[in-house]
Amino acid sequence: AASYRVISVSGFKEVAAYMAQVAPDEPVFYDGLHDGNFVFYMRAGDPEFRRRVVLGSKLLYTYYLHPRWLQREFVHSPEEVIEVLRQRGGCRWLVIEMGGKTASVPAQQHLRQAVKTPAFELVQSFPITARDASLRVDVYRLTLPVAEVDEVELPFASLGPDVQYQVHPIPPR
Repeated sequence: AASYRVISVSGFKEVAAYMAQVAPDEPVFYDGLHDGNFVFYMRAGDPEFRRRVVLGSKLLYTYYLHPRWLQREFVHSPEEVIEVLRQRGGCRWLVIEMGGKTASVPAQQHLRQAVKTPAFELVQSFPITARDASLRVDVYRLTLPVAEVDEVELPFASLGPDVQYQVHPIPPR
């Protein structure tokens, strides 16, 4: 265990605190390799479960790493990204990792192209300190109307390429 290198990432606590200020009761979309870090801090600061996090790796694409790489994309252009976010995402706030290998999937590339359009406003950027990577997290606000989402279709690539479940977001306590 002494030779095992622990991966260290910092900066997400500040991002989650900012989101608690600007969107205390709203769902937030997140895309990036460190989604677990972001979700942890969002949940740690939200004991009443008022907010939810929608992951790009569920809404725009999905993948499964074991025993072989399986990938499925649900959007194929920046325009499709905008439409899916508006109609199925339920989030007007987006938090997106930039830099490093954060856009290795074509759907992620389409997302990063979409946020450069007038449909989005860059609100804030945060530096993220990670070993072997120069990253930042950008917070965007979708300026177009967003439909409220009562049910979400989640893909589970680990169970098969077309396995999906309809789920209801956890209601606030």
